[in-house]
Amino acid sequence: EEDDRKIRRREKNRVAAQRSRKKQTQKADKLHEEYECLEQENTSLKREIGKLTDEMKHLSDVLKDHEKIC
Repeated sequence: EEDDRKIRRREKNRVAAQRSRKKQTQKADKLHEEYECLEQENTSLKREIGKLTDEMKHLSDVLKDHEKIC
């Protein structure tokens, strides 16, 4: 009877440990996916900043040229 209890307890603990490891793995996978998405978004935003900076420079030059005429 005591051996049966130990066996059941050991099995229950083994299953709980498996669940815990699976949960940790899923959490790590989710964080990795989130990281990848944020990296892509960051790259995209940097590209947009570059385009907007170029546009601002162009418009500033156009304004300076216009001021010379006026």
